[in-house]
Amino acid sequence: MLLKKMVFVVLSAILLFSGLTAGIRAEELTEEEAKKLIRGVVKQEGKLESLERYQKYPNFYYIGSDEKTVDKYRKLEEAGYVKLKLISGKDLAKGLNTAYAVEFTEKATPYLVRPENGSEDSIYINLAKIESLDVTGVKRTAEKEYKAEVMLGYKVTPFGEVLLGRGVKLDRKENASFEAQDNGWRVKFKINF
Repeated sequence: MLLKKMVFVVLSAILLFSGLTAGIRAEELTEEEAKKLIRGVVKQEGKLESLERYQKYPNFYYIGSDEKTVDKYRKLEEAGYVKLKLISGKDLAKGLNTAYAVEFTEKATPYLVRPENGSEDSIYINLAKIESLDVTGVKRTAEKEYKAEVMLGYKVTPFGEVLLGRGVKLDRKENASFEAQDNGWRVKFKINF
């Protein structure tokens, strides 16, 4: 009986100790684990690309009446990516009599993203794509919480260069927060492109 009690106490102690060490390991976060979690969030939220949405206006895609915007599309037209079209009629948003639309050329095809439902009423243009993602500076902020710096490297497309007015490469620094929970890590991360 004494031997049975002693074995029970020893096994209980081993189980308790292994449970405590497993709990401690679950609360530690490495840069590599953080990077994997961030990549999952980016993919899950579909943030691999920065997209511009265009609504179809009878046969063309509407861009509006703003002269600065139209000038940007004139540059894209000169480069052979779009054909600019003047639309007569009323611009409902601004009460103007003229507005512009574009027709995308074959040269623009690699940057076109169709909606998943296959609708022809709208289309998206890829402005920039995440080319690199790195996590640095993982720091514990509380018992079960970490904060990390995320460096995102974007490759800007020809549309992005003109419409965003930026260079070929764009690097951004973002912050991500991680919280250990019973079922794994909860990640708070938002890309503000």
